[in-house]
Amino acid sequence: MAADQFVFFVSGLIGFGPSVAVLFHALRTYDYPHTEKAYFDTGRVFLALAVGMVLGTASGALTVALQQGVGSLLALVIVLLLLALFEEGFKVLYLNRKGYRGRFDTTFVGLTLGVGIASIVAAGSALLFRRPLPASSARAKMTLRENPVSTVSTPLEVVVPLDVPLR
Repeated sequence: MAADQFVFFVSGLIGFGPSVAVLFHALRTYDYPHTEKAYFDTGRVFLALAVGMVLGTASGALTVALQQGVGSLLALVIVLLLLALFEEGFKVLYLNRKGYRGRFDTTFVGLTLGVGIASIVAAGSALLFRRPLPASSARAKMTLRENPVSTVSTPLEVVVPLDVPLR
């Protein structure tokens, strides 16, 4: 498996693993076999998950696009507020449609919409902002380099390529 495919796989696990676990844990007690009938419409719930994933993709793209303009703490706060306003505004618009007003299962649809957004944003962040994996001390030796400005030795980061078999 190539290094890029491995990183893509791991970022998918980071994004989707906890999201699916939270979704399963939150919804399992409100469906058969724990209750006589389901408290939510499964089709609406999984449609909201798909819509959340699409919105998460748009939100992640906005995050990457707006990241270039962040130069100060104030700009970062403004960008984060705009992203939160975008996501929450879309959720309000989606859940305030005529078919969802006054229904008991709108809470479950809203949870799934948020989980869909979070899963894609987490997976995208893990993929885009990955750092080199530091090698453990058992597999590689930590080397020291002399700082030419001072006499303090600083440890270097040792990176092991992912496609090299380890013994």
